[in-house]
Amino acid sequence: MGEGTEGCRTCATGAASVQPGEPYVPGKPQRGEPAARPGMTFVTDLSHAPGPVVVALPAEIDMATAGQAGADLGSVLAHHPCTIIADMTATRFCDSSGISMLVRTHKQAAANGTELRLVVRSAAVLRTMALAGVGKLLPIFPTVTQALATAPVPEPQPRRE
Repeated sequence: MGEGTEGCRTCATGAASVQPGEPYVPGKPQRGEPAARPGMTFVTDLSHAPGPVVVALPAEIDMATAGQAGADLGSVLAHHPCTIIADMTATRFCDSSGISMLVRTHKQAAANGTELRLVVRSAAVLRTMALAGVGKLLPIFPTVTQALATAPVPEPQPRRE
């Protein structure tokens, strides 16, 4: 696993929710969030994030917004969390630019020992991802709670012969 991932666990009580690009105001709901979910903490210093990091993505991910969404995920990835959950619950449209950005982010995450998980609720976005085969590459969950409750995927161990 990547640097700084020891002791990472996937559970709702240790999750951090980060909204890159927006100022952090304690107690104030962030972009795409009605309010803090129970057991979640909003953090701005990811070096202290105790577990998975949830990043809210925009309502539309296309050529105009995919670059910023990728930069947001990349800024979190730079801190080597054990798991990043791309919260696409507000996303209603995602074109090939968005799919490409998610695949690139997955490759970067895998190289750092970080697992990238997606949370998608929109039938249209799920259909697009199914056509592109994203579900074969990345785990897709219907809710953030389910994405947080799933145990991390263990690293493959070398075979002993």
